Amino acid sequence: MSAVFPRDLSVFLPAPLGVLGTLVDTAGLFVGAGATTLGTFALGWGGGAIVGLALGAVVGLLPRLRGVLGGQFVAARSVPDVAIVPLFLVWFRVGPSTAALLVAVAAFFPVAVGAADGAGRLPARQRDVLRSVGAPWHRVLAVRARYALPQLFAGCKLSVVAGFTATVIAEWFLTSDGLGVLLLQGMTDTNPRLTYAAAFVLAVLGMALYGAVAALQRRLTW
Repeated sequence: MSAVFPRDLSVFLPAPLGVLGTLVDTAGLFVGAGATTLGTFALGWGGGAIVGLALGAVVGLLPRLRGVLGGQFVAARSVPDVAIVPLFLVWFRVGPSTAALLVAVAAFFPVAVGAADGAGRLPARQRDVLRSVGAPWHRVLAVRARYALPQLFAGCKLSVVAGFTATVIAEWFLTSDGLGVLLLQGMTDTNPRLTYAAAFVLAVLGMALYGAVAALQRRLTW
């Protein structure tokens, strides 16, 4: 057993101070890689969320489309992001734009499902009242948005998690820069300090992004 598990566990499990020292000593490296990761995430998530919001809202407002395409959204999301990577390698060039496209695919489905569910949440009684008083379209849209926000933000929070995970996967296979690359480099070179430092920064960024969406939800939900 000692040949498999060395007595010096620091070979695989560095001390927290050692990881912190790596972060401090190579702060510029992590800042640059973090900026690249956030840029890839922002570009991909923004595009995927916009398309998902638009298509999901259309599906939610049209009952016939909801019955046909609603299940397709969920079924399509069951395909793992890693399974899409080989297709992207064949169809597109390796680079930041391809990585952002993978993030957009991962971010699209949760937002689309949330928007489709939320758009159909307006109670019939409220709909009848709005119709009877001849409410203008922007007022109807505001009321619909009020009832749609919980489902929409639920989809956005899931989308942030899925999109950030896809960002790391995209950096492993489709780019040569970012925190995902540092994480992979640390594992490949058996550099546990670099591995844990990259994982720590990724965890902090992921929680910060999720927290930002949750904070926005608390501010806008009324």
